[in-house]
Amino acid sequence: MISAAFLLSGSDISSCIASTGEMPSNAASSAGQKAAAQAASSGTIVSAFRRLVELSLMLLAALAAIFFYKSAEEKEKEKSRLEDELRRVRQQDGAGTKDRCVVCAGNPIEVLIEPCGHVAVCKECVRKMHKCPICRENMADWRQVFVS
Repeated sequence: MISAAFLLSGSDISSCIASTGEMPSNAASSAGQKAAAQAASSGTIVSAFRRLVELSLMLLAALAAIFFYKSAEEKEKEKSRLEDELRRVRQQDGAGTKDRCVVCAGNPIEVLIEPCGHVAVCKECVRKMHKCPICRENMADWRQVFVS
């Protein structure tokens, strides 16, 4: 009966099992292989789906990063434009020389130099300096101030 099962089709195997109550050996291995292949393919599908979700989330994160970078860049440009406009308005106000940078004499005073505490230069000039123009002490840092 077993040797004849090699020549039987799927429906013949079912009838053979029904009549004898035993499953031919090649059909058992075939069914096991089918079950293993089905389990492997469903695992592969889940793995592929999981990878697809991961890639989608990575794409979403990249798009968000680009959006926020562009937004920050636009805000920085707007801030720079407003600072330039404020500087221009202050220059047009005709303020006295006591409110002007001691280095360039054109821009208004905007910066506090640390550690000496002098407030005598504009932001453009302080970026080029390493020492205070008043006392010649080395600059550790500087902060923007609003002189009223």
